[in-house]
Amino acid sequence: MKFATFILADVSTAHITQRDAELLESPDAPSRIAALDSLTGERGSPGFVLSIGNQADHEERIEVYRRVGFSEEFIAIISELVRQGIPYVQFDRDGSVVEGAPVFSW
Repeated sequence: MKFATFILADVSTAHITQRDAELLESPDAPSRIAALDSLTGERGSPGFVLSIGNQADHEERIEVYRRVGFSEEFIAIISELVRQGIPYVQFDRDGSVVEGAPVFSW
């Protein structure tokens, strides 16, 4: 068997605002393809996986993010991922700290 593989950025949820995380809790959140499962007794999701598209549809997606209410910091992360050609991102509470990205304590 040969499986297809994809590039996925691993990013700490400390780099998104609490409001961004609340928006991502919705199964209808733009670009969201999955929420990570919580452990027994934990509240909320520890993270989310998004398909962020590519340069061709980037401006349209950014407008959707703004219309829904995502922060400019969230949009900046998504824009940088698109610039680097990374099509998927996992925002995880245990994810990687990204040098130069803002950090929020919530």
